[in-house]
Amino acid sequence: MKNMLKFEFYKLFRTKAFYICSGIILGLILLFSYIMNEFSLINALDFTEEFIENIPVELIFAVFIGLFICDDNSNGTIKNIYAKGYSREVVYFAKYIVLFITSFVLISFYILFSFAWGNLLWGTENYDITQKDIYIIISQVIFIMERYTFCFAVSTIISRKGAAIAINIILPQLAEVLSIFIDMLLDFEEPYIYNHILRNLYNNIYNNETFLKFSLFALIYSVVFMLISFLINNRKQV
Repeated sequence: MKNMLKFEFYKLFRTKAFYICSGIILGLILLFSYIMNEFSLINALDFTEEFIENIPVELIFAVFIGLFICDDNSNGTIKNIYAKGYSREVVYFAKYIVLFITSFVLISFYILFSFAWGNLLWGTENYDITQKDIYIIISQVIFIMERYTFCFAVSTIISRKGAAIAINIILPQLAEVLSIFIDMLLDFEEPYIYNHILRNLYNNIYNNETFLKFSLFALIYSVVFMLISFLINNRKQV
């Protein structure tokens, strides 16, 4: 596993898509700050929260993850890896761990960068960090990491760059629209379907109970996505 992790990190840092997608998000932060500068009451904390709520980081991650995961299949590298004696389980979890760490570090860096950039532009005054602010930032990180697991699962199952990227982007949006429609059609008092419950909880995270419920559902979704993709990957022809 150790050698496989080193190999995956080596490939990651030699992948152009990694630097391009990272640069795009940084560029969006700078562009977003220019737009938000038109609002006189903005401060670093508000800017950070607006950034993580409005910049589609998960969509950019969906493209990057699709490219990275499917690249081994498109160029035949995966066959060489298996031929060297690495099991499907080791390869699967090495890729998952490397991309999980990378995604978490990146989103954490973007949040810190946007906060620091906001302080540089608007100063360090006129804001107090409340429990609600902490919940909003952490819950967005959790939501993006849940979306990461979904994209990883889809890319592992599909193994084709174009199709994986398209599904990574389109399916969550479609699932959310359909879930809202189903909840409305069945007249549920609370949302019970896929992303709708995550979105609903995210928009109402003001206390420990709601935050824990949100985190639990995100964890359940992530485990389900991983389990499905792991089982399919172990039975898939290379």
